[in-house]
Amino acid sequence: MKKSFTIVALSLLSLCCFWRCSSDSQEEKETIVAVPDSCKEWFKHYDSFFDAVYQKDTLPDVVIIDTFQRAIAHNKTMLCADSLIIRAKLHSFIGAILMNAGNHYEAIPYFSTALSYAERSSAISKKYRFTASVYANIMYCYWRIGDGPSNIFFGKKAIDLFRQSGDSINLSTVMTWYADALADIDSNRLARVYFDSALLYNPHNTEAATQASKFINDLLQYPEGENTDSLEKYLANYIAIAQKIVEEPTENAELYHTLGKVALQKGEFKKAQDYFNRAKTFARALPPTNPDRIKIDIMLGKVHFAKKELNAADQSFQTAINAFFPKQAPLANNVFPDLTNAPINLWLLEAMIERVNILDQQGTADTTIYNQLTQYIHRLQSLYFSEGAVHDLVNNAYKVYEGAIRTALKYGDNEKAFQYAEQAKGVVYRSFLEHRNNLHYAGVPDSLLAKEKQLSLNIYQLSLPDATATTPNGQTREQALSKAQYEKQQLEANFEKNYPHYYDLKYRPFSPKFKDIAARLSDKQALISYFFGKDTLYTFVVTQQHTKLYTESINADFITDLGNFITAIETDADSAIYLNESHHFYQKLLGKAEQTLQQDNIERLVIVPDGVLCLLSFDVLLTTPYAVNNTNDAQRLIIPYLIKKYAIAYQYTVSGLLDESYTWKNSNAGGLGNNFYSNGGKLYEAEKEAKDVVGLLGGKDYLNNEATYQNMLSCAKKYGVLHLAMHGGADREQPLNSYLILSDGKGGEDILYARRIYGESFDVGLAFFSACESGAGRVVRGEGVISMARAFSFAGCRSLVLSLWTLDDITARNITKYFYENINQGMPKDVALQQAKLMNLDTITAEKHIPRYWASLALVGNADPIPTTGVFGRVSTWLGLFAIGSLGLYSWRKRKKK
Repeated sequence: MKKSFTIVALSLLSLCCFWRCSSDSQEEKETIVAVPDSCKEWFKHYDSFFDAVYQKDTLPDVVIIDTFQRAIAHNKTMLCADSLIIRAKLHSFIGAILMNAGNHYEAIPYFSTALSYAERSSAISKKYRFTASVYANIMYCYWRIGDGPSNIFFGKKAIDLFRQSGDSINLSTVMTWYADALADIDSNRLARVYFDSALLYNPHNTEAATQASKFINDLLQYPEGENTDSLEKYLANYIAIAQKIVEEPTENAELYHTLGKVALQKGEFKKAQDYFNRAKTFARALPPTNPDRIKIDIMLGKVHFAKKELNAADQSFQTAINAFFPKQAPLANNVFPDLTNAPINLWLLEAMIERVNILDQQGTADTTIYNQLTQYIHRLQSLYFSEGAVHDLVNNAYKVYEGAIRTALKYGDNEKAFQYAEQAKGVVYRSFLEHRNNLHYAGVPDSLLAKEKQLSLNIYQLSLPDATATTPNGQTREQALSKAQYEKQQLEANFEKNYPHYYDLKYRPFSPKFKDIAARLSDKQALISYFFGKDTLYTFVVTQQHTKLYTESINADFITDLGNFITAIETDADSAIYLNESHHFYQKLLGKAEQTLQQDNIERLVIVPDGVLCLLSFDVLLTTPYAVNNTNDAQRLIIPYLIKKYAIAYQYTVSGLLDESYTWKNSNAGGLGNNFYSNGGKLYEAEKEAKDVVGLLGGKDYLNNEATYQNMLSCAKKYGVLHLAMHGGADREQPLNSYLILSDGKGGEDILYARRIYGESFDVGLAFFSACESGAGRVVRGEGVISMARAFSFAGCRSLVLSLWTLDDITARNITKYFYENINQGMPKDVALQQAKLMNLDTITAEKHIPRYWASLALVGNADPIPTTGVFGRVSTWLGLFAIGSLGLYSWRKRKKK
């Protein structure tokens, strides 16, 4: 679901809004406020009771919950009717605390109990607003845990009650959520109806307007099943809505702004310009520094730019930028203001980006301007945390970094271009981590994270040109902003000193140097990093001897063709698409780099993919054109797969290659395997596979009924290697619903969803997923694939062997066995996997030479050997200890005789 959940969910009612405590202390147990003794006193004082709780800024959540639970127990002794609403609010408050902390499973029972009391209270009082808010919060929780039917059920209940209460604003908000939920299950026509209804109840509902606009854009791009008349009728509905609004400047401005965006998307520039001018007329009632007014100038500039009216476009963008700096002189054509203390606003970023586009067209953009913009993005990424803001920031960031890459290359600075490419991926990586609350494993106390979030919010609100944040008594806005910025700097210094891993992920701009990468590589290893531009594929190659940049022109069909190619591999690699395209994509992706690789005698590749390349198994690219004329073994064995030439490992970002902080606690394995039946049938080899792994590396296996979630967590904390052999599956639309099938310990299944892994803290050197589609999911630009395996990576697994599509049970067991035998011999992980696949190809029948059988497994992360592995390593260790002990005993006896 979209950003409305994360922005509006807790602002629906002030009863459910609060910020978590900001103190380092976790020990405070003081009494908050005396619990009133009588029902009458409760009814009189419960508001002050709640206020007293929330005003205790240093109070940990656990103490707040404990206080409310004591109040609940006390309230049960009261029999008056008013106690129903009190009980409902107490349970709802606890649910809100848990929900805000991300504990959605735990929050649902409290909201459900609150609902039982609230419904009884509503039946008596005929007041439905609070009950509706509880339904809305339950709806949100069910969305977060991936329960679509419950999400829709409770959403419908919330809509009905908000309609009864006459609360049009919240009704519009919940209708938007409900439409989002319908869209998630592909009920697009019904979703459009609810988006329209949401706008009718609240024309200023920008989320509904934006999502409705998106549907129009989708219809334009994918018009199957839609005709021009129906599309025009749908657009006319917006105009009808606009005409119903009378003398509401802000709402009119917003709605005509939305209409203008739709027209601009359609390429109807005159209509778009008319809409934006009408929006500007209404927006004149707003203060000059109001973002809702400023963004209209930006959109007018975009219209002029699309019409090639560069001077008019430049004037519009300058007007928008100057609104953020009213005390400064107008901007010159190639000068930006000092951004050191610039307002923190995405609209300012977009205005500057659009103005740089003009400078690019005029040939006057330089690296200084792009350095300013990238620094501004770096500041923004540490302050924005809502899903919608992160999405907008990422989209704008890519525009900036692609332009920065082009400009750096124009001045011949390949290393700077490479750093820009990696920083772009870092923006997404960090934003995703923060949005999903996945930095907890770095060991930062929750109280500091809450304080960081609150300070970021304060700085953001105080930095807006039309600031709405409240300031302490006696302080001006400038004084409050300065104080908040100072406290944030002090907090960041604390992170840098005491939590360096968190600081590096969150705050340190990642600027890798070629020399540092070359020093990390072996003499026969090369890094290949990709970056997709609008019409160019950038390929950076680094070895110990050379650094090279290659560019390849691509068109709009390249990504589509690449996606079709990947699908052909996953299904049947003998298809015409595969045979015709495999060498073609090899030439596009590696053809120009091959000369450097051969020159430096490269045998191992570390690939940092971008976009859809994250789903590609490079193993199956053909280094020379080849057509299979028959299916005999001789023909199959000479197919020129890339894997026969290079061992391949993948990294999500270059920082993964440079991060050497992991220390192996041991080289033993925790092996979990179950052969449960599922949609894919029974896994006859899974149990044997887990036993084989533990037999080779030592450790402990948990088979069938013992393959539980708790035993998996125990293995992840105890052993250096975690091996999971079981059924799995990917949800490509909702990747956090990707799953593994564990045991419930009683002979039944326990479905482990990816979302459950986020927030866990693992200490694992290698996680091997012998499970279907563990590496498949949804591609997020710059982030890669959001998948089950990626969840384990965020939880702290340093390297992964994952499957990009479904696995063949027997082939998986063979490759797994060969892989761990190779690891036992001291091979690097990428070489061990390469040789395991080649050994498998040497022993299987012709029909299983098709890549969909053997090429699914891929290594992501650290490729170094596992130190002191297996039975042989343990025997050597015991022999060494025995020898040392014997020598010590001999020396002691000799001294004793003397």
